[in-house]
Amino acid sequence: MLDSLWQQAGHNVTRGPVVAAGADAVIVHSDYSQIPRHLLAGVPEGIPVINGRAVDIRKSKVSQMLLSRNSDWTGPVMIKTDANAHAAEEYVYHRIHLVRLLKILAARVVTWQWVGELPLRQYPIVNSMNDVPAWVWDDDRLVVDRFMPERDGKLYVLRLWMFFGDKEYCMKVTGRQPMVKSRDLVSVELMKEVPAGVREVRKRLGLDFGKIDFVLHDGKPHVFDVNKTPTVFLNKQGQPGPYVRSLADGLEALLT
Repeated sequence: MLDSLWQQAGHNVTRGPVVAAGADAVIVHSDYSQIPRHLLAGVPEGIPVINGRAVDIRKSKVSQMLLSRNSDWTGPVMIKTDANAHAAEEYVYHRIHLVRLLKILAARVVTWQWVGELPLRQYPIVNSMNDVPAWVWDDDRLVVDRFMPERDGKLYVLRLWMFFGDKEYCMKVTGRQPMVKSRDLVSVELMKEVPAGVREVRKRLGLDFGKIDFVLHDGKPHVFDVNKTPTVFLNKQGQPGPYVRSLADGLEALLT
């Protein structure tokens, strides 16, 4: 969506693994959570590389909710893939093959904890660490997070900060399910401030462009996910609103 706005502004935008001749900047736009260094080796010296420093946003590097096998947390937990988007890009973990297909079918009869496989395209929530099977702790592709949802009455709250260069907006969205998704939103509210602790995460990861998801507890932010290739909210006409359009203007600051 942002590339179409840049084209409207007169910029020439190309996509692909090869840097176009005469390019003013390169944007590392990959769904991989961990970017191999050799992918950036072909960028000519002197060209700004947007998100070129953000080479590792795995949850084990990002989440402030992480638990270890020996943690003393007594509340509910959520089990996730370490890589983003259910690890669909990094691993064959979520690609269907015979053994996995048999496990998925078996999970229709017995619980997923017994078959040694996460539910298809789901991050399960269990009541306590005692309900986390040993094979989860032994699999370095998985992480276990404290499940600390922010609530607004009966609704679940997600706060997300979108930014590109020096342009940004932050929203508080609510939904009825523990995993708040854009298709099931109940309300959307713009936030005036981004907590300093969330800004520090962006700085530490070297993010020029992206989205950070967090919740608030007792006024303190807890970051649990980062995305370098976020989708943006569109209005009812399927067009970007003014806040999304403002992100496109952040490109100018990164070119200077």
